[in-house]
Amino acid sequence: MSLDTEEEGEDTGRDWSYSPDQTQLRVVRPPQKPATLPPETPQPRRRTRAVMLGIKEKSLSNKLHKSIRRNGTNNYFWILFLAEKEVPGGYQLQTADDQLQKVQRCLEQFTDSSAHQPRPPTGPRRHNLLPPLSTPTKNTLASQAQFTPAPPTKPAPSKKTRFRRAGKVKVVICESRLNEHIDLDLQDLDPLIYPEESLSYCFELLKDKKWDKKIEGLKLIQALAQHHQENLEFRFYEILDAVLDEVENLRSAVASAAIETLKYLYVHLKEKMDKAVQRTGEALLLKVAQAHSKTFLQQQVGVALKAMLLNCDPEPVLRVLVQTGLSHRSAAVRNSAAQHLHLLADLVGATQILSAGGTFTETFLSAVNEMAMNTTAEVRTHGITILKNIAQEKNFKEQWMLVVKSKDRPYLEKIMARIARE
Repeated sequence: MSLDTEEEGEDTGRDWSYSPDQTQLRVVRPPQKPATLPPETPQPRRRTRAVMLGIKEKSLSNKLHKSIRRNGTNNYFWILFLAEKEVPGGYQLQTADDQLQKVQRCLEQFTDSSAHQPRPPTGPRRHNLLPPLSTPTKNTLASQAQFTPAPPTKPAPSKKTRFRRAGKVKVVICESRLNEHIDLDLQDLDPLIYPEESLSYCFELLKDKKWDKKIEGLKLIQALAQHHQENLEFRFYEILDAVLDEVENLRSAVASAAIETLKYLYVHLKEKMDKAVQRTGEALLLKVAQAHSKTFLQQQVGVALKAMLLNCDPEPVLRVLVQTGLSHRSAAVRNSAAQHLHLLADLVGATQILSAGGTFTETFLSAVNEMAMNTTAEVRTHGITILKNIAQEKNFKEQWMLVVKSKDRPYLEKIMARIARE
């Protein structure tokens, strides 16, 4: 058996196998590889850079580098992680640790510099310049007596006194004077058989577009106010709104019936209408400006305002006459307000006006001064007449001077001098 072998012990990297008849051993050569391999391309080194992202997730990939917490809570405010970037040529590996260390060193320097900042220079210390206390002697007492200031020759000017407001006193209309103006020309209406059904029916009539139906509904409210006041209390504000809407109606017949209805409400409800004086009085005064060419409407408004004066509290009545009436542009409205302020002064009386206290006295005197200087002759006449009646009281001069404005004082003093000569 022939054997083609190499020397024993050599590792040639070949495999041996027998022939099919098991008589000959032959060599199986592996596939030959190329003698030289091509040069491998250099593997690029990787460098990393720090990226700041505002992410609120708690778990990221294995690239998570460091998490920064804010205020000791578990919510991550900023997450700093490494993002790989391939750079050809090979550079030194850089991580976020270097940048973080620089930031920490800057913070340490800043805290050290702020902790050792120099304080601002302080001023010089104050020393006690007074000599120590000692027992007074005759010489020191004599020297102090020489420099004792003399008392002032003129008394100190008195401080400006304010308007004294006494305790609030309820202003009441004198009953003796009330009987003189009590005639308001009211008709005696028949009571209703079904007042509750009539109340709901009157609202249906007022919603109707026909003017005669509206007048019928207002007549029902007048009868309810005269004979069934307890039924009006449940829907008082609804009834008041409906009546005030008809006061502004352009048809004079409907507006006249609405003004007449307000007069019935003033006379029969009395104190219950105090809370509605501001709205109703303003509506009546503004109706005077709208009905300047219709004399009968102005007369009806005057009677309704008179009913308001006779049956309601004087304080809200004074307020609405001054705020809405005297400050209006229309001369007719100012004249109507001045006329009813004159009537209010007669009903209350000069003594009660000056002793009422609160804001009533101050408001009334200021309104009378404005009336005396008004551009309308009729308004001036009412204002001067009221001043003439009140000027007879003892404490009028003192309270009046506190109310008068400095710019109006010369003109009003001339008026008061003319009243004194009369």
